[in-house]
Amino acid sequence: MRTVKGCPPVVGVGSTLDDLSSTRLLRIWVNTISEEAEDAPSGYTAEQKGYPRGRASLRSESAREHDVAIPTEKTWKRHSNPWSVWTRTLTYPLVYLPFWNRSWKQGAAVAAWFAANPVIFPAPEDDSSWATRSVLGEQLWTAKVRRDIPMALNAASAVFFAGALLSAYRRRFWPLMFCAGSSFLLKLWFLDRMTFYYEQYRQQEESPEEAEVATTPSSF
Repeated sequence: MRTVKGCPPVVGVGSTLDDLSSTRLLRIWVNTISEEAEDAPSGYTAEQKGYPRGRASLRSESAREHDVAIPTEKTWKRHSNPWSVWTRTLTYPLVYLPFWNRSWKQGAAVAAWFAANPVIFPAPEDDSSWATRSVLGEQLWTAKVRRDIPMALNAASAVFFAGALLSAYRRRFWPLMFCAGSSFLLKLWFLDRMTFYYEQYRQQEESPEEAEVATTPSSF
């Protein structure tokens, strides 16, 4: 240790600067985490803003995974708009026209419409609509392979849909009407089961939060 005559000795200047830098970095990191956790939304609004339902104050495990999931999440939210659901559902008969007329131009136009339909409408403000709940339920249901009633309904609808396409290509009107109508009704039944699935999921997510609030002692 070097000393200067008439001046007090300087001890551990380097270590003191390192401690100050570490403290400053730690303070910046803590402030950043606090800003992210502050005023976190909940419920359907939380999902729209990228927060998981039931854990609004938690961020994704990985920023990369979160960025990859955003386009799919936005597409589902836009498709859950009632206008998107009903315009897509009610225009299903357009699929049979290119097969009946054997026109690839009509097929390209129909394919373009069904490809654009899920993304041309904005995301709904809430999940009060039956159509919105059906799509959000389908999003949850398709997260993994299942063997249940909706799967059977979806498979049966696909079989009748294939029969309708074949009937349209052969230009057999009444078999087309029977298969297309059956496929349409089964599809509506499937969507109804998706609303039931979504409501069950929402109740399961809200029940732990309500139980926590009920068991928390109130302060006066």
